[in-house]
Amino acid sequence: MLAFVIVTGAFVAVMTPFVVYMYWHWKNYHYKCLKCENLFVPATYIRHWLSFNDIDKRKIKCPTCNKNEWALTIKGRL
Repeated sequence: MLAFVIVTGAFVAVMTPFVVYMYWHWKNYHYKCLKCENLFVPATYIRHWLSFNDIDKRKIKCPTCNKNEWALTIKGRL
C-alpha cells in the first residue's frame, strides 16, 4: 500500500507541471493551417493536449479543412 501511495504521488508530481504548461500553451498560442492558411485556436484543451507536435508545428484538426493537418504555432491569442 505504501508503494502505491509513493508511486501515485510521484506520478502526480511529475505530471502536474506538464498539464499546467499545456494549459498555458493552449491559452497563449494560436495556429495557422498549412493547407488552407486559416488562423484558429483549438476548440478544446483536450484536443490541443492530445495532438502531435514538432518544434514549431502541431498536427491538429483545422476547423476549416475539417482534417488533421500540420499547423504552424504562432505566439499570441486570436
